[in-house]
Amino acid sequence: MVKNLVLYDNAGEHFEPGRDSVTNPATNHLVHSHGIMFLFDPSRDARMVPKCNPDDPQIRQPGKLVNQETLFAEMISRLRRHGGMRATQKYEKPLVIVLAKSDMWEFLLPPAITTLEFCSYDEETMTHKMDMDKIMTLTYHARKLLSNFIPELISTAESFAREVYYIPVSSLGCAPELIDTTGGIGIKPCNINPKWVELPLLVLLSLHGYIKMHSPQSTQNTDLISKYRITGDAIVFEMPGKKTRVQLPCNFLGHRIFMPEMGKWIKFPDSPDNVEKAQIADSDSDNFWDK
Repeated sequence: MVKNLVLYDNAGEHFEPGRDSVTNPATNHLVHSHGIMFLFDPSRDARMVPKCNPDDPQIRQPGKLVNQETLFAEMISRLRRHGGMRATQKYEKPLVIVLAKSDMWEFLLPPAITTLEFCSYDEETMTHKMDMDKIMTLTYHARKLLSNFIPELISTAESFAREVYYIPVSSLGCAPELIDTTGGIGIKPCNINPKWVELPLLVLLSLHGYIKMHSPQSTQNTDLISKYRITGDAIVFEMPGKKTRVQLPCNFLGHRIFMPEMGKWIKFPDSPDNVEKAQIADSDSDNFWDK
């Protein structure tokens, strides 16, 4: 069976409030999309700029800071309006937040995360598979970083979509250099080393079944989450070995994520079945849910 893959790139200007009209319906096609990739540039966010690599000439040169959350909120508003979605209705297709220019800020992520390999080759079937546990690990740590600096982005994304993934990418893989003769910046072709740029699309293809997904079932060096509750589209749980309560979207269910500070993987429950009966009883004994 032949499949057509259609990618449509909208400029950020298309999502400026007031730009959507009957004569200029540049974003109506989003209603028919099977997934959305929203490009967010942390180096253009006022809160993230001070955290980026200060030696990067893009930081030293004055640039325009953009309120990207406004564009994101406008995109969501149009999807709800043109798709006939209720205000409380969740978007049922995957949303990938693509975090650009990671070469400027990936040192803020745990070092062990930046070297993950997301594809494995199955010699028996001679096919590649996506390791979704590692995808969820990357998503968790990128999300955690955003929650420290741009929490509104997470709140908006997860109140809109049921499945949200946060994927850092770098189209260059290195910082540009200052050109002394012109005062501009440029890239030597020999230094270009893109990182993870293919990952957002591969994740979408995997979620739709076009690329096989693989989640290793090993329990070695893995702690199971024992105290948790499913609340709507979120899982609220106690991090193993800690007394901290964490809330994550339910697309983490059934996966493992690697925690470098613990040197271990943690495993999420496979489904919400019997949560109220089996899990809450132990949690209530120490008033965990009353904290």
